[in-house]
Amino acid sequence: MQQWVRWMLVVGCLSAAAVGRAAPEPKNAEDLVARLEATAASLQDYEVNGEGVAEGKHDRYKLYFKRPDLVRIDAKDGEVSVQPNGDIRGRLGRGPFGFISRKIGRNDSRLRDKEGIPFWESHYPATVARIRSQLRNGATASMTTGPETYTLTLRSGDVTWQYVIDKATMFFRENSRSVNGKQVEVTRYFNYRPNIGLKTSVFKF
Repeated sequence: MQQWVRWMLVVGCLSAAAVGRAAPEPKNAEDLVARLEATAASLQDYEVNGEGVAEGKHDRYKLYFKRPDLVRIDAKDGEVSVQPNGDIRGRLGRGPFGFISRKIGRNDSRLRDKEGIPFWESHYPATVARIRSQLRNGATASMTTGPETYTLTLRSGDVTWQYVIDKATMFFRENSRSVNGKQVEVTRYFNYRPNIGLKTSVFKF
């Protein structure tokens, strides 16, 4: 019995030490971006749901990502995926022939969002890399802190990007882009599940 008590005391001390070593709050935007980069580096795969509005058009989708560069998006208009061999294939995903896919060239405009970003660069690590690139190219950055989120704001010319980041997961809760002070697109994320061991077969069709 005494041995069990000693063991519980050791576990309690270790747990307290772990809490004491919790990552400190980022002091500024640079600290926050560094935290995003560390999270991206540790991410092997994930799935997440998204709801977005761009220029008045609403969309819902589910995104899957697996390192190094497998991305799949299932939306109401169909499904598109980077294949294990690097090809892009799409299919309707519904109806009697919804399972039939076809190859799509990477220069197809349907594969890009309103900002011109291709869907295969819409995953978390690529977004974080894009944030770093924007800073290197002269964008200014600011950070605010809330009870559960950080908000990172980047500005370059007449364009503003805003990222609302969940403190617990360091994943985005919301991304938006504004031009001349007017929001032109916004995406909200939910049901984020990181490092779940996605199989390569998820991306193949």
